Amino acid sequence: MKLGFRDGVLYDKRRSNWDAAGPRPINWSLWYPAADDARESDLPERSWFQKAAVARDASIRPEARPYGNTGNEPYRAEGFACLWERAPDLSYMLDHSDAWLGDLSGHIDTTRVFAAGFSAGAYSVMLLLGAVAQFSQFEPSRMKPGGARGPREFPDLADHIPALLRTSHVFSDSWSRMSKSYRDDRIKAALICAPGRSVLGFSEESLKAVEAPALILVGDADRAAPAEECSSWLHARLRRSALKIFGGGLGHYVFVPEGTALGFAFAAELFTDPPGIERAAVHDEIADLSAALFQNVDKAAIA
Repeated sequence: MKLGFRDGVLYDKRRSNWDAAGPRPINWSLWYPAADDARESDLPERSWFQKAAVARDASIRPEARPYGNTGNEPYRAEGFACLWERAPDLSYMLDHSDAWLGDLSGHIDTTRVFAAGFSAGAYSVMLLLGAVAQFSQFEPSRMKPGGARGPREFPDLADHIPALLRTSHVFSDSWSRMSKSYRDDRIKAALICAPGRSVLGFSEESLKAVEAPALILVGDADRAAPAEECSSWLHARLRRSALKIFGGGLGHYVFVPEGTALGFAFAAELFTDPPGIERAAVHDEIADLSAALFQNVDKAAIA
């Protein structure tokens, strides 16, 4: 089956971008089964990650069933500190699907959505399920002496927060929305991969009220998001969750794509797994587990 690909940008006029210069941009990417006569080619940009050949802007395969999407934005302190802004990004896309789906709209059911997230993305997905944040792990009053002051991608994040609260009204407005509910009942089930310590900031009452089923996956040697501290803690507080801890010394980044030579040159730790581990095989198992979860939810809805 050939893989179709489209991308673009939406703008949420209800929220500002971090520079207060315009509406919040929501970059989106969409993968879908392309028509048999579509012409595939490699994505041109250099990347740390191995990428499959895609047919850009191809027609969808006629018998295709519903499919989904994802998105990203550039690194900056505001984006890493205010993770709760990512959940309404997806809700906004679902609200305005007519603006970006085009001829694919008849193939995507935006009223029944399955969501998947890794690390910070897992936090975003939990918000969509109904988790409500009580605090941020990197706010000054919550910092532990000698503890991490930010994620790997932004290691001094905590040091930026006080100044941003003083100088940026966009940031302070977002910070005030931390404890809102971002639940979206269109999300019917979720795959939660290696949730980090940020989930410890969720209120236990909100987690107990989550109704959608969730599958939580994590490696047994994840130092960024230790399984017992994060995934097991979350699993114990959800009514409809399953937890699988992968053995064999798997770390946090086993969930990301396999690396290119460029990726190994700049960040080998993201792509190096224990001897005997084939990352592609782990990904195949994850795909099978997630497919089983989502298919079971569909069967239950039909029944």
